[in-house]
Amino acid sequence: MFFVSIFLSLLGLTVSSDSLTSSLSFGSTTSDYVSFWFNMSPFSRAFSVCSFIKNSENSGSHPVLLNYKAESSPGVDLEILIGSKGHFNRVFNDAGLENINSRFPQTSGIWFHYCLTWSRTTRMSKVYINGDLVGEDSTEDRDLYSTGTLYMGNLYVLHSAYVFGGEIHQFNIYSKVLSAAEVKITAETGVCGLVEQFEDNRLLRWEEIVKKTSAGNVALGSLDQPACIWAKKYTSLSQKLRDTENQLNVTKASLQTTTSLLNTTKASLQTTTSLLNTTKASLQTTTSLLNTTKASLQTTTSLLNTCNTKLANARQYDNITKWDVLYTTEIFNKILTQDTLDDLSSSWNQLENFVGQNITEGVVNHFIEH
Repeated sequence: MFFVSIFLSLLGLTVSSDSLTSSLSFGSTTSDYVSFWFNMSPFSRAFSVCSFIKNSENSGSHPVLLNYKAESSPGVDLEILIGSKGHFNRVFNDAGLENINSRFPQTSGIWFHYCLTWSRTTRMSKVYINGDLVGEDSTEDRDLYSTGTLYMGNLYVLHSAYVFGGEIHQFNIYSKVLSAAEVKITAETGVCGLVEQFEDNRLLRWEEIVKKTSAGNVALGSLDQPACIWAKKYTSLSQKLRDTENQLNVTKASLQTTTSLLNTTKASLQTTTSLLNTTKASLQTTTSLLNTTKASLQTTTSLLNTCNTKLANARQYDNITKWDVLYTTEIFNKILTQDTLDDLSSSWNQLENFVGQNITEGVVNHFIEH
């Protein structure tokens, strides 16, 4: 069943649900009908009215299935008039297709398919029974009036002779003239057919009609033919398929949302990783600079220590006077002799050779060594 539904969907066809295996049953009094206003402008230049019909023994003598009573001007009460036994097949109150009863099934309780088509372009109306053309006639050269009320189950005057009293199923109005081949398709689908045809042009739909408010005894019943029993099972399976499909769509949407969040998180992680790598490179550069600075500081510290040592050594001579030589071990606490004085004089005389030069540590060491 699932494959059938998928196949029909691929063809662009839809499957009805509650209305698929239901019929609209009308009571046998003048109070039993459905009426509603509908914008008929989409059908102003062409239409096709199609339905499955089952007459009843309680029908009136001239049962009326549909009467479209326009409101645009007087004398257009019968813009469309369809009888279920062939008495009326009118467009613009034209009686050319009236009383073709012999071409209609007259036995009560038997389902048959009916179509009435009309075109402003061709000025022709045609009637089909069970997919076969049974009559055609010319019509007035004008558009269908677009505002008015549709009566189903009786004429707008609500007379007992026009009581329909039967059942209808899959009543639809299309905004185009169905070809003979297309009418044949809608008829051969069968009263329990699963497919609604020509969706783009099916503007007044069966599934909308069954929801209209009715007067009197008009009820939605069940089609009990064997094919319809199978159709009910199919409808149930189709509903389950739609429910499953909806759940899958919800899950798909959830997965798409989750995937989007994961992709966002991934992008965020990539950005964070890139920032961490940049920070790591920065830290490595900073560490390298710190190490270089540390080495420079160590070199500088060593130089400072050397300078401090030399400075300390130099400072020990800050308070030395020329007489401190007398504190040397050769002179201090000893008797000054002429020899000692001569040695001192000889040493000082050697300084004459260094007149005009700096007295540096090197010069001092020179004197010490010599």
